[in-house]
Amino acid sequence: MPLSAAILITLTSCAVHSIPDDGGAQAIRPPKAARIGEAVNITDKYRDIALQVTLTKVVDPARPTTGKRFIAAQFRIRNNGTKDYKDARGGGVRLIDESGQAYDSASSAASDCEEFGSSEIWLSSGETQVGCVTFEVDKNAKPERIRFGALYGFSAGAVWQIK
Repeated sequence: MPLSAAILITLTSCAVHSIPDDGGAQAIRPPKAARIGEAVNITDKYRDIALQVTLTKVVDPARPTTGKRFIAAQFRIRNNGTKDYKDARGGGVRLIDESGQAYDSASSAASDCEEFGSSEIWLSSGETQVGCVTFEVDKNAKPERIRFGALYGFSAGAVWQIK
């Protein structure tokens, strides 16, 4: 990622929400939705995860293609835990539209939003990465929120209202 983009993202002010976790099933229940630019602390004591995740921007349309519509969501993820964090690039991220239709990440990258460097996110303790997850949605879909779930979506998560 270009240094100027990293500086811009770092300078973005944001509130931080914390999602308490008891390490049980409560951890996977989506919390109250944050707004774009707000950081959310995601912890899962059972799986030893402590992340700060920010949805920094949404690009819609991300890459116009005849008959298809792409939306990209850029995240900044910081590992606040003591152990390495490894996850699929978009495995636990979903875009949900107003009708409740959920969209998984697409394998196609958006031309105007740089993806995470590989198919996996791997963060050492204290490390931060910024990257996009792209979705292919119905042309007339009305995106409402984006959910980020740690560990392929099987752990604690956060929700951002994008409508």
